[in-house]
Amino acid sequence: MQSIFIRIATMMLVLGAGFPIAWGQTSADTISMKRTLSGLQFQMGTQWFYLPGAVSAMKPNPEAYQLMRTARTHYMLGNAIGIPGAFLLGWSLGGALGGGELNTNLLTIGGMLLVVSLPFSQSFSRKSGEAMRIYNRGVRGSASVWEQSHIRWYSTGTGLGMRVTF
Repeated sequence: MQSIFIRIATMMLVLGAGFPIAWGQTSADTISMKRTLSGLQFQMGTQWFYLPGAVSAMKPNPEAYQLMRTARTHYMLGNAIGIPGAFLLGWSLGGALGGGELNTNLLTIGGMLLVVSLPFSQSFSRKSGEAMRIYNRGVRGSASVWEQSHIRWYSTGTGLGMRVTF
């Protein structure tokens, strides 16, 4: 009985001491990206903005800014090619499902446009991720050790664990 009490008390002490450090480690100047139904949203602190805002927010870091501008160009090219391709593909399949005849020309052109747009989408993901890492590394480079640390909680079949990296 006493062993269980000691384990519970130790766990409460670790959790109580660890969570304030974990909450305080994020810097308000770092940028993160989230994909939503309405498109991409970027977050800096508590402020949410779209791609043009992320590009302008990275102006203080020239390397990240240049990468993000290239990523934005690839995003726009991918959308300019992929959206008409998806429309043509959907139009031909929708017409066939609605009882009409399948227009294989539209289906082929739409599929080809979608395939051509995929490398632009992958390039955007890679370049925007790299730009955010460069920008955030520059922001965290001036931060203290506690702001650079990461605390990860995980559980296994044998118990709970905590990993702290600096």
